[in-house]
Amino acid sequence: MSYIQLPAKTSSDLNASADINQLQENIEALKGGSGGTPPTTDIESMALLLGSLSYQPGDYDILDDDGFGKILFSGGSSNSKQTLPTLADNQGRIITCYNADTTFELNVDGEGAEPIGGMTDIDLPKKGNYITVIGTSSEWKIINENITCIIEMEGINGFGSGNLKCIEYTGFNKQFGNLITIASDSVNGTIATVAKSGVYGVNAMRYYNGGAEVGIVRNATAGERDLRPSSIAQPKNIGVGIGSSEGAVFIGHLEDGDILTFQCLNTPTDLYFSMLFISYLGAN
Repeated sequence: MSYIQLPAKTSSDLNASADINQLQENIEALKGGSGGTPPTTDIESMALLLGSLSYQPGDYDILDDDGFGKILFSGGSSNSKQTLPTLADNQGRIITCYNADTTFELNVDGEGAEPIGGMTDIDLPKKGNYITVIGTSSEWKIINENITCIIEMEGINGFGSGNLKCIEYTGFNKQFGNLITIASDSVNGTIATVAKSGVYGVNAMRYYNGGAEVGIVRNATAGERDLRPSSIAQPKNIGVGIGSSEGAVFIGHLEDGDILTFQCLNTPTDLYFSMLFISYLGAN
């Protein structure tokens, strides 16, 4: 394989015209060099041009000049935070924050009060969650994300005895299109509700066992509305949409491996969704 080496800007080996000078300057700019001092290796050149990968086991403040395009959080000893750099010096910069840790959560925060997609910070609670942002004049704009959360449910004995399992998430579910996924673990007779906290609370739930209604709960604020899906006999792997002022209730039977998905159809700014699971064991 042969190579053609361009002369330096001051070389007289070829025509040291303005065109040659400009071409050499363009190449040096692409390689990240300055004043005729390009990076020493091709790998260094590519890192400066595209942004390199960084591994961080704990809190990390992303710098204006660190050149990192993707920051992995892994091997941590506690929940950690990655803080984005200031917008003023990073407009047009693309950064991916990635939770690769099997145990701990990652929080992505803006510098000071600088927003990320309209929020002050975003939680990446599970391994594989990530967010990609680009700096603009007013915020870090989200251009790609994976913040689906898998919740493993366990059966709780004593239906009707007040055994409840409540889980709340306040970060990942604020963005339009984000998913809350519930994965069933041998649960027999599952009732899962998702509601916007601070608006209607739990809304209304109806309890069914083998097709017979065995109980009903209504929220006074929500009145008599029953927010069940239109059919009681739900198919497997259904999706339930949550509107801007509605809650959603799934009533049905989930077996081991079944998946129920709720999708946020709006972008709340100051509220969050809560989930309440009531599970019981027994013949259905």
